[in-house]
Amino acid sequence: MNKEWLDFINAEIQKDYMVSLKSFIDFERQSNVVYPAANITFNHMNFCPYDKLKVVIIGNAPFCENVNDGLAFSAYGHIHPEDNKNIIYEAFRDYFKAWNNTSEIKNKLYPTGQLTEWAKQGVLLINSIYTCTDKDRFSHKNKGWETFNENLIEKLNDYHLPLVFINKCTIKDYTNKINPRKHLIINGNDANWCTKANEFIRNRKVPIDQQHHQLKINWMTKPLNV
Repeated sequence: MNKEWLDFINAEIQKDYMVSLKSFIDFERQSNVVYPAANITFNHMNFCPYDKLKVVIIGNAPFCENVNDGLAFSAYGHIHPEDNKNIIYEAFRDYFKAWNNTSEIKNKLYPTGQLTEWAKQGVLLINSIYTCTDKDRFSHKNKGWETFNENLIEKLNDYHLPLVFINKCTIKDYTNKINPRKHLIINGNDANWCTKANEFIRNRKVPIDQQHHQLKINWMTKPLNV
């Protein structure tokens, strides 16, 4: 994990709200099944290089099934939760405008539901809530993760380059932490969010020494199977 991410996490875990949150989660892990596993809770930062950051996608809560890889919307294994299917389908549909929202097409797209290739290109996939029990994906709501995310988004708002924020979170509005004169904010219901994100990335002003990072996101993370 990049030093910038580690510095942020280490600063936050010293704060009272995170001390309380950690105590709560530790207790939960003793009596319940909690997803994702402790060692991959921050995988979204681990896979996304800080200096390549381009896009931040904000979701609601992790899947309450054993498919979590620590990235919002991402899922490993053979089970594909509906939110995982939907975001992959949206990305493919943005490339192929003629596709209709049919289950026949959607069910052919998912040999894997992992979005690690997005993260490696600079897409930070975060939820408003980072952990949950196997009984309810919102079971850890209002325990402290929302505060962590508010502080994270405030940090990202000060990022040295303009970013794309795609807000797919419905349980909390983080957009008031983002400067719309610097960054692009895209509503999660926008059907063309991939195209708009890439257009913004391509046109943003980047210092000469960082132009090698000025690359659009390849949202096509797997071969088509249609």
